Amino acid sequence: MIDGYVKNCLLCNSTDFLHRFNKNGFKIVQCKSCTLLFVNPQNSPQETAEIYKEQYFLNRNIHGLDKEDRNSIRSFKLQSCKIYLEDISKFTDPGKVLDIGCGEGYFLEVAKSVGWKPYGVEISEVAANMARESLGADIQCGLLRDVSYPDNMFDLVTMLDVIEHFHNPHEEMKEIHRILKPGDK
Repeated sequence: MIDGYVKNCLLCNSTDFLHRFNKNGFKIVQCKSCTLLFVNPQNSPQETAEIYKEQYFLNRNIHGLDKEDRNSIRSFKLQSCKIYLEDISKFTDPGKVLDIGCGEGYFLEVAKSVGWKPYGVEISEVAANMARESLGADIQCGLLRDVSYPDNMFDLVTMLDVIEHFHNPHEEMKEIHRILKPGDK
């Protein structure tokens, strides 16, 4: 990144983009080669981490609502995670699962309830603490590359609403491949 602008496509490395639209103050471009849509310029990792500080989670969905509404939202999130996990269970049996960008730990809570050993990585210290306290699990605060998990450690790696935040998806996917056990299903 030079002067805050992505110079190459995050997927195919092309430098030929079309401006498509602006959303919430961000410029969205489309790669002419592979058609990937992405933010250009991107926030730095530090700016992204700043977005997900305590206030984000305090303002998000459940705070300021009465107990019944909070429980309804929590139930909805857990049900969504259950559906994801039901689809995943068609391809693998429970083992160690790493949820990258685990937030407050809803997916890991559901996974743990059906036999998975939960691990998480979360950029927000507030959310990581919430997940750690509610699950009693190994939840690391930071970026995946900062944790240095051993090769072939996980049976499953998930990223729900996360990949669009990666500054270098290729490098992140290489790291995921390294820590993911080879499978035959």
